[in-house]
Amino acid sequence: MATPTELGFSSPGGGGDDSDDNPPQKRTSKRTASETATEEETKKKKKKKTKHNTKMASPPSNRIWNEEDELSILKGLVDFRAKTGLESKIDWDAFYCYVKGSIHVKVSKCQLMSKTRKLKKKFLDQMEKIDQGNDPHFTRSSETEAFGYSMMIWRKIDAEYTNGVMDKAHQSESGEEVFEEDEEVALIDKGAAKSGKSPHEAVVVVDKITTKKNGTAGKESDDDDDDVLCAVRDAFETTMMSQGLSDYQKKLQLEKLMNLGTGKRRELSNEWKALCVEELKLNINKLRFSAKLAEAANDDYSSSSSSSIVSWVEIPISMSINIGEISIPDLPIFFSMFLTIYLIAYFIVFRNWKPQIRPEASSCLISIFHGSPAVFLATRAVFSSSERSFASANTAAQNTVLDFSVAYFLTDLFHYIVFNPNDVLFIGHHVATLFVFLTCRFLVFHGACAILGLLILAEVTSACQNAWTLAGARKNDPESRLAVKVYDLLSPPFYAFYSIVRGVLGPLFFGKMVAFYARGGAHGVIPNWLWISWAIVVGTAITVSILWIWNLWIELFSERKANKIRVDKKIR
Repeated sequence: MATPTELGFSSPGGGGDDSDDNPPQKRTSKRTASETATEEETKKKKKKKTKHNTKMASPPSNRIWNEEDELSILKGLVDFRAKTGLESKIDWDAFYCYVKGSIHVKVSKCQLMSKTRKLKKKFLDQMEKIDQGNDPHFTRSSETEAFGYSMMIWRKIDAEYTNGVMDKAHQSESGEEVFEEDEEVALIDKGAAKSGKSPHEAVVVVDKITTKKNGTAGKESDDDDDDVLCAVRDAFETTMMSQGLSDYQKKLQLEKLMNLGTGKRRELSNEWKALCVEELKLNINKLRFSAKLAEAANDDYSSSSSSSIVSWVEIPISMSINIGEISIPDLPIFFSMFLTIYLIAYFIVFRNWKPQIRPEASSCLISIFHGSPAVFLATRAVFSSSERSFASANTAAQNTVLDFSVAYFLTDLFHYIVFNPNDVLFIGHHVATLFVFLTCRFLVFHGACAILGLLILAEVTSACQNAWTLAGARKNDPESRLAVKVYDLLSPPFYAFYSIVRGVLGPLFFGKMVAFYARGGAHGVIPNWLWISWAIVVGTAITVSILWIWNLWIELFSERKANKIRVDKKIR
């Protein structure tokens, strides 16, 4: 019996023979399917080859950008947001006009937006690796600089911060989502142009993406409690793990924190995130300042046409006096000025005074020329600066005041070495003071606000003290009765003024400065060993000053008591 597959029907209307010319219909169907498959495979290969050739023929778009252009975009975005407001919506037309001049090739606004999106994705990928515990490896300085600018732009300071890492899933509506909306608009235009669709049709794709995002809102809300718990755990591990607790105590305290009420946990979580945000702000400010500092140093170096040694000298000495085409630093000028004043005082002004007191009188005269001007210049330099922290960078005006004081103390130090080499106390005081000024001026380039504040308190009594000293030097001279009257008249008010400044205001300012440095306010700017050295020098000077004025008060009261006794005896 023949099976149905072996029967052939050439047509529905009649039978046919079983020859090769009219094969069975089943066999015809198989051959047709095989030929069809071969044709489709050939078409696919041709299509794939054509697509590959087209792709190879078109140059990649990212070749138009170089590292300098990427840095120009990032730096331009930082500056543009700083001028228009960090949280304001980006006006891409305005930003394109703002930054296109710094790019070496002509690009469109869409290309600029697309490149910005890629730079953001690159930064987020780097941050994801850092979050996983992998340190970034930058082989070129441009990569480090680009990462710093990206931190300023996309490491949001007001977004949620959990476990020390920015949660990229929760972005604020005011800043980052607006930025992402602009990027999606660029993708719509780009996708519509490539696919031949109208922008209206391309919007449907974004609507689907938006719908998908909204659909996950419930899940994000469900994960909110986990986020709070993670924040509390991170706060405990960061702040309490170094308290010397045993493993059992740590476990017990952590379990108590995890079992707190929802409201209390959320309060702790929000406070911890706020602290992390403040820390991030500080890091961003440091990065921003580092970028400005590097830019200023590079500009100064590139504009200098002198040798490398001269360039190194000109960087820390920011102000100088120009005489013709020669630039002379401040310090030699000031030193020459004080030395000239001293010599004039010694050989001309006080030439008729006794040889024993002429050097001291000359020292008082240069102190007069230093004290009051230093108070005025230091006050102006400190309050004219926008940043007056004890760790802020020295300004040019502040460096000039430091040079002015260094020149005076050098001149007076030479005076003591030549005329009073046995006065170890004053020689040690001047050496220690010069150490503070020189390290602040030429070593760390920070902390001038603190040092100049101490200088103001030290020199505000200078005019009165020098007049009192000059009068005291002549009071034993029988020919100078005026000196005795001036000395007796100035002593009580000078002692009182000096006691208030050195005994009250000085210690208060000193305590505030030490507390600031001890809390780490100058971490990374002023080494611990240096600010501790400053504290020792200043603390010792204040202590000696208090002992000195205390001894003067005792002598004054003893002398007046003795005079009163002599008067009483004469009356009797």
